[in-house]
Amino acid sequence: MKLVVILATVAPLIIGGGTAIGDQRLPCKGSPNIMGECFTVHGRVGAYNGIPMRMWVVGTHRMLNVVEATELNDDENSAIPASVGTLMALGRPQEIVVFGDYEVCPLEKDQPGRMRAVCIESASNLVAAKWNGTVVRPR
Repeated sequence: MKLVVILATVAPLIIGGGTAIGDQRLPCKGSPNIMGECFTVHGRVGAYNGIPMRMWVVGTHRMLNVVEATELNDDENSAIPASVGTLMALGRPQEIVVFGDYEVCPLEKDQPGRMRAVCIESASNLVAAKWNGTVVRPR
């Protein structure tokens, strides 16, 4: 009985890539680290080697470095909304990417040719896919 209770408590943490009590990330919008206006992009979030969470802005060559607004937390999953983490957990690490509409806030000034750090305020219209383009749906 105790094992079932422990698994029921821990499973959402592992599957969701966040906490069992909703999205407990630090706030993005309103952070003193924001360097400009927040904006919405249609992008693809994925886990990578080197810079763990990146977002490709669809239709461009632009890549954004997705970090937590305070950059104090070493857990890369804390930089993404729980809904995105849940979809990424449908496959092995670095196997799933999540397309969607993301409201992002810049954490540094834009410099042509350089990856810009942003935090994600919100995500909507999410679709998970494998790198080969196969759409992945929750079971």
